Amino acid sequence: MNLYLVQIIIKFLRMLFIALISFFNITIYAERENVAQNELINKDKYAVNVVVIKEEKKATPIKKKTTTNKTNIIPKAQPKTEIAQAPVANQEVNNVSKQSAIETFTGRLTGYGPDCAGCSGYGNLACRTKEKGTFSLKTNGIYYNDSEYGKVRILAAATSKFRCGTIITVTKEGQQPFNAVVLDTGGSMRKAWANGNVWMDLAYSTEAMAGSDNLTGHNIKFEVQRYGW
Repeated sequence: MNLYLVQIIIKFLRMLFIALISFFNITIYAERENVAQNELINKDKYAVNVVVIKEEKKATPIKKKTTTNKTNIIPKAQPKTEIAQAPVANQEVNNVSKQSAIETFTGRLTGYGPDCAGCSGYGNLACRTKEKGTFSLKTNGIYYNDSEYGKVRILAAATSKFRCGTIITVTKEGQQPFNAVVLDTGGSMRKAWANGNVWMDLAYSTEAMAGSDNLTGHNIKFEVQRYGW
């Protein structure tokens, strides 16, 4: 073989070998560099500590209830004002019973005295008292002291209905009511009752005094509290 050709082949092989070595080194270097870069990236990626700061919930302060001590203020008692009451007319016979009436009637009330026309003048009453005694308007007056109702006025009435000793509350509009007891009678009153009417006569010390206290009249209310003795 030609020596010159051999030298050329040897140079070519050297150049090829060098080229291959250079190429191989470059590849290895590149791979190493890539590995190094990847390691650095991975290190940077995973070496970073991600710190999550949890916000602590602030406890809401509990408001203490403030209790106010309330003092019960008791109002002072106001002094009672006494209202002066007007004097009651016919106070001496204003002892009206508060019991419910047995029966109630409406009728006429007149007045008479022991000296009335047709009267004896002595004032003796037709009825006996509870003690079986007699009673005179002239001697004993126009009031009777009843054991149950106290001091009451004297009435004449139809004793067929309102027996002797019957207690009646008499009321005229605009006047104070008063209690009276049946201790007398009269023909006119008995006749009126027979016709379905109520007529009673209130005793006075004299005929001239009859009706002077404005207790007589029409549409008088008679409330029976007790029948007889």
